[in-house]
This record gives sequence, C-alpha cells and structure tokens, in this order.
Amino acid sequence: MMNQWHRFWFVNKVLRDRVVLFRIVFFTLLSFDLWVLMLPHAPRYGINHFNISHLNIINQLFPLPTVDLIGLLYIVAGFLSICIAFSIASRLSLIILTLLYSFSYFWSQIDSYQHHYLICLILALSIFIPFNKKGHTDYEIHSGLVVNSWAIKLIYVQVSIVYFYTAVTKATEHWLNGWALDQIITTPSMRQFMSSWAEMFGWA
Repeated sequence: MMNQWHRFWFVNKVLRDRVVLFRIVFFTLLSFDLWVLMLPHAPRYGINHFNISHLNIINQLFPLPTVDLIGLLYIVAGFLSICIAFSIASRLSLIILTLLYSFSYFWSQIDSYQHHYLICLILALSIFIPFNKKGHTDYEIHSGLVVNSWAIKLIYVQVSIVYFYTAVTKATEHWLNGWALDQIITTPSMRQFMSSWAEMFGWA
C-alpha cells in the first residue's frame, strides 16, 4: 500500500504532451475569463465605498477596491495568463498571477463564487509544475515521459474531489426531477436550447 502511495506521488510520470496541453488550454481560458467575463464586472466594486473581504486582515491592511484597481488587476492577470500559455517567463508569470488572482478574489466578497478559490489552489500548485523541464535520457525525450511532479497529482486529486462532490449533490430529488435546472435557467434563448436538446433524447 505504501509503495503504491509513493509510486503515485513521486514515481509515476505524466506525458509531457498532457502538461503542455493543460498549460495552453487552462491559461488561455483563464485569460478569456478575466478579460471577457470578469472585467465587465469591475464597475460593481467600490459602490458607496462599501466592501467586505474574505479575510478580515485584508480590511485592515488594504484600501477599498475600486473599479480602476480591480480592472487593472484583471487586465494584468489576463496578460500574465497569455504569457504562461505561450511559455513566456512561465514561472515568474505564474507566481505573480497567483498572487494577483488570489488577492483580487479574497479582497472582496462581491464576487464570491467558490470556483475562484479552486482556481487559486490550481494556480498555486502550478508554480511547482516543471513546464519547461526537458528529458534527461534518450528514452525520456523519445517517449515524452519527462514530467514527474507531485503538484500535477495533487491537481488531479483536487479536481476529482470537486466533481465527485458535485455528482453527489446532483443526485438529490430536486436535481433528478429537473426542478433545480428549471429554476437556474431563466434566459429564454437558453431555455429554448435546453428544450430542443431534451426533445432530441425524448426527455420531458
């Protein structure tokens, strides 16, 4: 049992192509999220000079967030995400991005969606992934098995926990009979899309 535990965390390697694909897709999507989805929400910050942070110490050490400050954080974080996606100063960009993204999240509860917390954890772990590490032997270079990092395995575990718990919560009566989904989807075009999709499979 202990041998399997040690093998999972420290011995088994990950295909380098998977690591590169993760870097490109994840950080490109993150930049899109920051620039297209989160940046338009910046005007919500600093209204009536009111703010509640996730951590009380932030209230004591930092000023209230404003539209300009939050907007600047999102723009810079998006730029750093693109740099990482294209492997430009990946490690330094990752460290700065992790600090900026985490700070912007914990700075205010205006945006309190918990997936931001998960992204903070993934960013912190990504700092320890050897994105640019090369193979040391001909076999490693040829096979692509050149990435061996406990951080990758821990990301696997974290995401697995999230989706396992999501599956458990969706097994309740309100989700199984469609009531929860019906309450969530309020946009007419989206409701029409879901209805047409359900009809294809003969669902109610």
